[in-house]
Amino acid sequence: MNKLQLINWSEELDIGVLEIDLQHRRLVVLFNDLLDWMDTSSSLAGWENIVYQFQSYALYHFHTEEALANKYGYGKEDPKHALTHYDEHKAFIAHIREIQESLNAGENVTKLDVMTFIHGWLINHIGHDDMPLGNFICANRAAE
Repeated sequence: MNKLQLINWSEELDIGVLEIDLQHRRLVVLFNDLLDWMDTSSSLAGWENIVYQFQSYALYHFHTEEALANKYGYGKEDPKHALTHYDEHKAFIAHIREIQESLNAGENVTKLDVMTFIHGWLINHIGHDDMPLGNFICANRAAE
């Protein structure tokens, strides 16, 4: 029904920080659940619930990531990159909240567009944007 594929976790997506990698894996599972739901159900309530679960877990994950970044001084080392990284978190959550508000208002939300956004964001953010943070945290942990 859709053109997106499930995301299969690979070691290429590991950033080397166990707690973050485990959370990234959970986000991928939630994405795959959303994709399965999109293929098998048209229930608006179910769709809203899964989007809410994804948003809630993403907020939890971003808090963990930012707390570790702050603990090891990521913002002091590269303030511009750290602020850009945090802004990406905020923009992602803002976009997901807009989707939720549209769903709650009964507006027509194209599930494929939502899933394409989340898929692209996950792959790009984990595979590209989180790698420098992972390297930074690993280097600082090794120095402890």
